[in-house]
Amino acid sequence: PKGLSLRNLSDLANKKIFRGGNIVFLVPDETLHKVTTKLRKLGVHNDVFGVREAKGLEFDAVALVGFFSYLGQLGTSKEWKNVLCWLSTSKPGITTTESSEKIEGHRLENCDYTLSHPEVLDQAMLLYTALTRARNHLYIFEIEELG
Repeated sequence: PKGLSLRNLSDLANKKIFRGGNIVFLVPDETLHKVTTKLRKLGVHNDVFGVREAKGLEFDAVALVGFFSYLGQLGTSKEWKNVLCWLSTSKPGITTTESSEKIEGHRLENCDYTLSHPEVLDQAMLLYTALTRARNHLYIFEIEELG
């Protein structure tokens, strides 16, 4: 995947590679209408799907827009930061119990959120769905402002 952080959606519209039918945009379902409306106003007419709507479909190229910032709005940033740190741990055999290891100054905490934060499992399943819609090219964009 290729990642890109943008200030707003108009910056994305200025990148010619993302115009035309060759790239499908996936967004959190709750932001679908807002993102679609904004892209149309910017002259970008690519297909835009909510993640749940795209389940079962595959596309040659997918741009996942604003997924992690959306998770931040839901209040699970701390949990996701911990999950991502676990995934980048240097220890063989990933476990989810507390560890004294620190990654970028962040101490690995218990990562079994089944009871304490069940929404993280739902969000992980949405992320999996989004990431696996691309057959060949995956772009991940975080947008500071949708407006």
